[in-house]
Amino acid sequence: MKLETERLILRPVTGDDAGGNYHEWLNDPEVVKYMEDRFYPADQESIKKYIETTANALDKYFFAVCLKASPQLYKIPIGAHIGNVLLGPIPKVHRYAEVSYTFHRSYWGNGYATEAVKAVVNFAFVHLDLERLNAGTSETNIPSQNVLKKAGFTREGAFRKFYWMPTGREDRVIWGQLKSEYHKV
Repeated sequence: MKLETERLILRPVTGDDAGGNYHEWLNDPEVVKYMEDRFYPADQESIKKYIETTANALDKYFFAVCLKASPQLYKIPIGAHIGNVLLGPIPKVHRYAEVSYTFHRSYWGNGYATEAVKAVVNFAFVHLDLERLNAGTSETNIPSQNVLKKAGFTREGAFRKFYWMPTGREDRVIWGQLKSEYHKV
């Protein structure tokens, strides 16, 4: 399954993606600051095993986010793997899914995460006929919350003192989007 946007190609993540950028960003403390991965070192073998497990799951779609073309100001190869979006698990009876994403820090602030999440939201509602999408963010992860807002999600509540962070416990902010609310954003 491949999705395309104006600037991006979203394709299945493969074991070949375990090296290079992916390995680099999963070992960047700033990238994994809000992820459970921050507690575990990410070597290429563990990344490859995670990719294989996730990619082979029948209830998930694991997309590598790649640039269609290289921005002229940067020497970035066309097709560079700059992030991931995971859709799932998807309980078939209930027809909902969790959306999560991570991007190499060099690509933050360019709208790539929002563009990729919008593409996955469209795929979920139009092609998979899901009824609902969920996402969760740490209360201090404002950039991620902004991605979800721009992609049409609504803040629905919070699980109080859910995450342990070096600065203290933080709430998990819960976001949702219903198919009936969806309009191509």
